[in-house]
Amino acid sequence: ESQAARQSQQPSTTTNDTTGSTRFGAPMNPAMLPNTQWKLSLYLTGVPNFDPSNSLYGSKVNISTRRDSSLAREGFAVGADTLSESPNAEVTITLLDGGKCQIGASPFTSDDAMGEWKLSDDGRMIRFSMTCLGYERTVTTKGSIQNVYWSDREDATRKSSATYSIEPGMVYAEARVGYGAKPGVFIMAMNEGSANASNEPGGLLKVEKSMGVFGVTTKTLPCGKFSASMIVDE
Repeated sequence: ESQAARQSQQPSTTTNDTTGSTRFGAPMNPAMLPNTQWKLSLYLTGVPNFDPSNSLYGSKVNISTRRDSSLAREGFAVGADTLSESPNAEVTITLLDGGKCQIGASPFTSDDAMGEWKLSDDGRMIRFSMTCLGYERTVTTKGSIQNVYWSDREDATRKSSATYSIEPGMVYAEARVGYGAKPGVFIMAMNEGSANASNEPGGLLKVEKSMGVFGVTTKTLPCGKFSASMIVDE
């Protein structure tokens, strides 16, 4: 079936409401996604290599404020629950037939790596995987240790650093997907609840991390967000 024929089947139910938030409209037809190309903007946070709740000099967190944080509600750890103003990396992916996807080269991904993609049964959520080269950031915080009352020395200032990283290997992405305002144009990973939905990352990046003393258990943890735009030939 040709791309033009698939485009003609696209429902015209997706619109932007008066607040600017995006509606994804009708469920996506999985036959329309193969051979589409996407530009992903990745906002990486990493996963802490320590227990943030036990950080001696970790940034003080207001519990009520953190509870209201959208990233905290999505499971991001303390210190990993804020995004950078600009993406850490941009990646191009091509969705192929048979549930495969081709990942373009970037500082975060290797050249022409292959991943997998799958549309949810209800046609509203896409999930895909990609192999990454790894990511690491170090956050340095400064605090003071007050001397006991019988000491006449000044309070000591100490610095503490914490590392948030993504190990080289597989990263998993998931996001809402739907029809755009124009025929043949689809949307992915937009933030539906935002008045500036097209510029805010609505997709979630996850990584598997071994837990426990012997690493016998594995837990899937959020490690970043992403936005996506479909690449369309002019």
